[in-house]
Amino acid sequence: MTGRLLGVLLAGLCLGAPSAASAANMYGNQVLFLLHMPLGGGTFFTTNYLFAATESDHTIVNVKCFNDAGQRIGPADGVDVDLRLRGDIAQHTPTTLLVTTDPLFSSGIGWCWAHDPRAIPYNVQITIGATTNLQPRGILDSTTSTLVGSSMGLDYFLQSIDGRPIFGGTPFATADDKTLTYLMLINPTTRDGTVTLTLRGRTLRRRLTARSLQALSIPGVFGVGPMPEGGSVTISVSGRGEGGVLGWLVTAQPSTGRLQFTAVGLDASTSDRLPSLK
Repeated sequence: MTGRLLGVLLAGLCLGAPSAASAANMYGNQVLFLLHMPLGGGTFFTTNYLFAATESDHTIVNVKCFNDAGQRIGPADGVDVDLRLRGDIAQHTPTTLLVTTDPLFSSGIGWCWAHDPRAIPYNVQITIGATTNLQPRGILDSTTSTLVGSSMGLDYFLQSIDGRPIFGGTPFATADDKTLTYLMLINPTTRDGTVTLTLRGRTLRRRLTARSLQALSIPGVFGVGPMPEGGSVTISVSGRGEGGVLGWLVTAQPSTGRLQFTAVGLDASTSDRLPSLK
């Protein structure tokens, strides 16, 4: 009952708001919110998943789903998301995760356990909205879809675990070659710092002075043309003693008039250098 009420509440928010809802987190084991509720007239309040291989080639994310009562739904072995090269992305929906026809998914509310069996980190952005297009990226491409809210997880910076570098990434998607994507970076600390960005083997370094803001066109700032399928930008921050970075990934779609904000949280290693607000 709680799950159903949550779904109805989210649907009400969605139908009353024109902005986009996204959420993401990081590492090899993740829990994904699952939503697929009929609203009538062929429209569903549903979810879209944008998976990105942020660390390694041959990343395989296995996705197993459950309903709001904790019962397994969909294929017993789950669905594998095969990302052949680092930086590759793939999009899925409840339809392609093969859960929408399962009789145990009648509530339309649930969750999925998504992990790489080899514990290779990856990232996933979740978009929630109402649409009649139930194919992957249908929420993003459809001119009649409605989306709501905006957030992203914190761990997509370059990290180090037991001395081994772990690469995070910020996934982005495009609807057409007119889609505009900007990475807005802010150094909120009182110290200058350096941020390094990587996209499909191309590296860019930017110096961010204390409390400054930079808006970078993605992927243009890397010297490449439009990327119809989108991609994933790796972010790493400078060493200890320098400032940090946070900001937003902003996507504008002139064809739909839609503007989507996805927050980029502050790297934890520099949070102690935030200026006092007192």
